[in-house]
Amino acid sequence: MGKSPATNADMRSTIFDYEWKEVGEERGGPIPGIKEKLLAVDPDTGAYTRIVIFEPGFKFKKALQHPFWEELFMLEGHMTDYGTNTVYTKGFYALRPAGVVHGPFGTDLGCTLLETAWYDKDWYLSK
Repeated sequence: MGKSPATNADMRSTIFDYEWKEVGEERGGPIPGIKEKLLAVDPDTGAYTRIVIFEPGFKFKKALQHPFWEELFMLEGHMTDYGTNTVYTKGFYALRPAGVVHGPFGTDLGCTLLETAWYDKDWYLSK
């Protein structure tokens, strides 16, 4: 039996129960060089949690700005924010409110991160 992006009530799911997939259209994809394991999605708001792999040599060509809040935790590797000339390494944590400009980003060695994104409820209800 296949698993959907939700933990079973018995809490026995592991990240190994989820497949690596190309980033889909719902998040601006497909984007070559990025793969994700979508762990959870709220169908009412679009909020999600995922593990993301950026392959070695990946680079965004422009800065990003989106209408949702974003939390990142770097699990492995490194990523450079060329907008601030900052290198983020294993253990780095970021919280970005909706509308914050960040990037462009790139990684020479590759990286793996945990990302959670959610919409402000008032913003979401106003759309």
